[in-house]
Amino acid sequence: MDEDVIYFVMGFKSYDITRTISRAETWYEWVERGCKMMTRASFSQKTMEWVGFVLREASKTKGNSVKRWKFHDHASDFFCSRNFNKSGRYISIINMQGKRKAVIIIPEWSFNSGWLDIAFKITNFINAKRKRTETLIHRNTEKGLLYADVVRNNKWTTREMNAAKTHRQGNSLVISDEAGRTQNELLARCVVGSLSEEIPNVILSEIRQWSTSTWKHLHGVNIYEMGRNQFLFELPTKKDADHIVKGTWFWKNHKFLLNWWSSTSNVITENLKQVWIRLVGLPLQFWSQKILQEIGDLCGGWIQTEEETELRNHLKWARLKVKGDEISVPKVVELKHDGKIFRIQVWIKLAEF
Repeated sequence: MDEDVIYFVMGFKSYDITRTISRAETWYEWVERGCKMMTRASFSQKTMEWVGFVLREASKTKGNSVKRWKFHDHASDFFCSRNFNKSGRYISIINMQGKRKAVIIIPEWSFNSGWLDIAFKITNFINAKRKRTETLIHRNTEKGLLYADVVRNNKWTTREMNAAKTHRQGNSLVISDEAGRTQNELLARCVVGSLSEEIPNVILSEIRQWSTSTWKHLHGVNIYEMGRNQFLFELPTKKDADHIVKGTWFWKNHKFLLNWWSSTSNVITENLKQVWIRLVGLPLQFWSQKILQEIGDLCGGWIQTEEETELRNHLKWARLKVKGDEISVPKVVELKHDGKIFRIQVWIKLAEF
């Protein structure tokens, strides 16, 4: 069995929790499956520890009584309650993130039996593979470095970039590789928000107001306009940025895509053509956002995953928007896994703007 997944069953529902490690956080994707519906919710390491605590506390009291707990973690609020109905007692865990709401309900196996077994299983699971805490590396002082030079430096660039070797090659400027080896610490905690270019009159003050009202507990967020309905968000910490990237966000009912900053985030490419593609015959185990983005990059450059594909409303095909046209996008992509080769057909349709 995969050491990053656990399963358990309560009543007529089954649950699985999958662990993934991102740039600054350990995440747990919790899936609840019932007879007629399926619910997904994401929890950080800290939140999962709180869930284990709540399940233990909820198990201490016998009988039909109601109790509630509340927890805040970066850009999300969590509400947990022990309640009861004619079928017995149950625990509900609500994840509130902006306008998005996900609810996990765990019934009691039998009256007054509690949820201790699940609490111990979750606690052992999350403690088995803790991510090593990142430590700050303090820079040594450098002899001969003037204070005026430090102040004069642009905060977006590293000192290595300021000292980079350059030379001209025709109409191109070649920058030495050594300059790009050290990533700017500030840019490492920045994310880029993208709205459709069709949305008119998106101004910086509105985005600032949206971030203040949506991320109420995040202070010190700096926002910069990048053009073409793109905005750079400078978060206080890398972990804050990780929580923002993990979420699903909307601005005035328009999906607001928030991804990590990259060296090409605000680059205007020569080929601005975009197409929708359908991946036909994609095995279900590969229906993850990471794999879909990698396939999109393989087909020319991932831009967007259709919402119906993200929600798994149907499994006929996975639909992505990618950079390119009907000529440049491959007709077939190959996936190699576990000694097997999967040939996935790519159907192309011009993107609707």
